Amino acid sequence: MLKEINEQEFGVSDVLAKTWSVYCKQFKLITAMLMTLFLPSVMMNSIIVEQGGKLDSKNAVLLFVFIMIGMVLSSTVMLGVALVVENTVKTDENRMNWKTVLRKAFSRLGSYIGTSLLASLILFGLSLLLVIPGIIWTLYYVFFMQVVVLRGIGGKAALDYSKSLVEGRWWKVFWILFVISLIYIAMSFGLGFVSFLLPEVIRMIFGICMYVIVFGFYIVATTILFLNLDYTSKKNRNETIELDGRAEM
Repeated sequence: MLKEINEQEFGVSDVLAKTWSVYCKQFKLITAMLMTLFLPSVMMNSIIVEQGGKLDSKNAVLLFVFIMIGMVLSSTVMLGVALVVENTVKTDENRMNWKTVLRKAFSRLGSYIGTSLLASLILFGLSLLLVIPGIIWTLYYVFFMQVVVLRGIGGKAALDYSKSLVEGRWWKVFWILFVISLIYIAMSFGLGFVSFLLPEVIRMIFGICMYVIVFGFYIVATTILFLNLDYTSKKNRNETIELDGRAEM
C-alpha cells in the first residue's frame, strides 16, 4: 500500500478505497480504542448537553472536569488511530499492541492540545476579519493533528506543515474532504434512524456505539489523505532536487 500512496496524488475514490482497506484490516484494534476511550468521551458530552440548561455553582465544576476528561480521551484516541493508519500503510501488518499505540499517542497529547489552541486562536482572529479567510485557513490547518503525532512537530511549525500540503491543492483537498464529510454525515444519520427503530432501552447505547465507529472511519480517511499528500510532496521535492543537481553538473 505504501508504494501506491507514494506514486501519485489520490482522488476521492482512491482515498475511500484505501480507507476501507485499512479500516477493515485494523477494525478490531481501532474499534477497541474507540470503545475504550472515545465512547466514554461521547457519553460525557451527552451528560454535559443534558445538564447544560441546569448549570449552577454546584455542578459547574463537575461539568468542567467532564469536559477536560472528554477532551483528553477523544484527543488520545484520534492520535492513536492516526498512528495505526500510518503503521498499516507502511508495513501492511494487522497486529499491533494497542497499549503501545496509546502510550505513544498520549506522549504527543500535550503538543496536540497546545497546537489545537494556537490554531483556534488564529482561526478565530481571521474569522473576525472576514468569514472567507477563516474558511480558507481552516482547510490549511486541517492536517495538524496528523502532523503532531506522525511527524513529531508541534505549534506553529505543525500548522505551517499542514498548510504546505494544502497549498496549490486547496480545491482538490476541499472536494475530497467534502465528500468524506457527506459520507460521514449520511452514515451517522442512517444509523441514527435505525436506532429509533430499536427498543428505548438499547437505543442510546446503539446510537453512540455506531457514531463512534463511523467517526473512526472519518479519522482513517483524513489520515490516508494526509499520508498521500505528504508522501507525494516529499517525492516531488526529492525529484526536483535531483533534477537541479543534474542540471548543475
